[in-house]
Amino acid sequence: MNVININNCFNSLQQDEQSDIQTLPIVEGEPSFILAALKPERKLGAHYHTKGQEIYHVLEGQGVMEIGVLEDGLVKWEESCVLNAGDVFTVLPNMVHRLANTGKASLKLVFLTSPTHLNEDRFFIH
Repeated sequence: MNVININNCFNSLQQDEQSDIQTLPIVEGEPSFILAALKPERKLGAHYHTKGQEIYHVLEGQGVMEIGVLEDGLVKWEESCVLNAGDVFTVLPNMVHRLANTGKASLKLVFLTSPTHLNEDRFFIH
């Protein structure tokens, strides 16, 4: 058994090449357990995944997650949810979503997802 304390892993986060989010896969495989953080006033741009869902748990901070659907190349935003420490939520396949840090400290979270979500199955909407 391999025990990892995620509080000790925040110094090892890697900057995502396509967005403002920083991530670190903690447990790889299916599903993957990924640690993530967004600095204050930063955003993870609108994107979607075609395979599998994402299950998020907010550890610290405040943010807003917006959910929408892609129709004829445009996003129809349907829901906006304020997030706080302790919140858990799910993003289903093909749901366009974007995340913003609205607090004064880093928004720290973990999520369970397919290992493909950080690279080959992530489609940004520009």
